[in-house]
Amino acid sequence: MSEPESTNTMFHDAFTKLGDGSYALQTTGAGGGAATDVNLASSDVPLYSPVAESGFGNGSVTAPAAGATIATHQPPAGATGKLHKIVVTAWLSGTGTPAAVDGFNIAFKYGDTVISPIALVPDHHVPVATEFYFDAATGVAFSVVAVAAGTADVVYNAMIVATQIEP
Repeated sequence: MSEPESTNTMFHDAFTKLGDGSYALQTTGAGGGAATDVNLASSDVPLYSPVAESGFGNGSVTAPAAGATIATHQPPAGATGKLHKIVVTAWLSGTGTPAAVDGFNIAFKYGDTVISPIALVPDHHVPVATEFYFDAATGVAFSVVAVAAGTADVVYNAMIVATQIEP
């Protein structure tokens, strides 16, 4: 099996695979000196992988009305009381020209409570990802909603990825 290719160029070639299969961050000495391994290996960091209680929701709404739900995710009953990392990725598209107000017109909701507005780039196809951390509760959904009415022919898109990180 081949190693997955990273799309993050910030740390390109910064990690070194160790003999035990873990990874270490490689740093450069002062003045561009020789590279050295940092004492932190991937085995020192807890690994939380997605479980059955993780999930996602996505949606698109053209010129949403105020309060319209763009995307939602209902965690399963087995996720109750477990910590989740919620990544909301949102962007604008469509044939309409986004107005400046479209850049501040969505919010993240947990159940009936608006937790935080989410800023978007008021242009087409510029995804913005925002992270939240919540304990899931039975019957309480994570949602992305329009705050006010959207501009004509502008499509609001959102994807919610909820990953249970607490076993």
